[in-house]
Amino acid sequence: MAATPADRVVPPVSLDGSVPVPALDGGDFSRLPVGSRHAPKAARARQAVEETIRLLDDRAAFYGESTKVPPLEKELRDWQRRIEKQSGRILDELDGDTALFRSFRRSYQSALTALVDTAARLSGRPSAVLFERYRALIPEWAFPAQEVPGITAPVPFGVEQQGDGQVEFDLNSVHVTVLPDTEASQPASHFSIKVRADFESWPNDGLVITQLGWYIVHATFQTIYDDQVERTAPSAYGSGTTREDIAAGDTSVRFHESRHGLDFLRYVREHQPPRFPGRVGMTVDEFHTARESYDETLARYLDDMVKDTQRRTHCRGRTIDTYNKEHGIDIEAECR
Repeated sequence: MAATPADRVVPPVSLDGSVPVPALDGGDFSRLPVGSRHAPKAARARQAVEETIRLLDDRAAFYGESTKVPPLEKELRDWQRRIEKQSGRILDELDGDTALFRSFRRSYQSALTALVDTAARLSGRPSAVLFERYRALIPEWAFPAQEVPGITAPVPFGVEQQGDGQVEFDLNSVHVTVLPDTEASQPASHFSIKVRADFESWPNDGLVITQLGWYIVHATFQTIYDDQVERTAPSAYGSGTTREDIAAGDTSVRFHESRHGLDFLRYVREHQPPRFPGRVGMTVDEFHTARESYDETLARYLDDMVKDTQRRTHCRGRTIDTYNKEHGIDIEAECR
């Protein structure tokens, strides 16, 4: 007897005509887009990410109770590889699933904190020292920073805010000052960086420098907000508009401006300021010429610092050049 239509068992067919393949782990594709030709691949990607989340959660629990100094570098290197791979999977194969992306990051940060804190507790070394030592193995978004009231830029842990609201600390032969945020009637929120060198009066006999004096390079950073724009408003370009930022929920003007502060500190940390070439035996005229030349060198250091943060924060996602072109703003391109 021929089967009637009601007797037939017909596998469900997606809108594009393909037949879904059951997941190997017995799961289903209810969370995947209907009609996806890549359901099996997406399911495997989701499974791999979720397995990594479970692994990180397990490591967080394990290291939270560990009584032995953990293999810090070994774990961080392994996690670094996993974080890069699974972040890419979420963005490329799972359409930037925001809930999964944020869960993934939270699990990593919990495991990272447990690992480093336990290593610090059992080795007698401060957590801040260990974080700094292994900075290259930790994603920048996960690196701990101190949030100071009234200041958007992230600052290192342990730095105390002064009575006037600013913070000061030394970093790579630079005396850094981060001023409290301010507002102004500007076309857009922006940042201000100033660099200068203060010199002691170097002893001389009227003609020749007779003794080496000291000099200090100062770098000052401040975030300046457009007083007509809410800090929680969406960023119009650059940081805050990338797929990664969107998946992480970091899309505000404040987040964008915080990246400039992060860039500033990274540049100072990775680029020692130029050294003043003054020396004993220089004539006074030679010394003044050297000062003028050094001021020019320091100005180039500042210029390179500004270009670095523009490239890193303005030339990501929807770039500032794209934004300017779409809004008829005729200005020299930043992203080259």
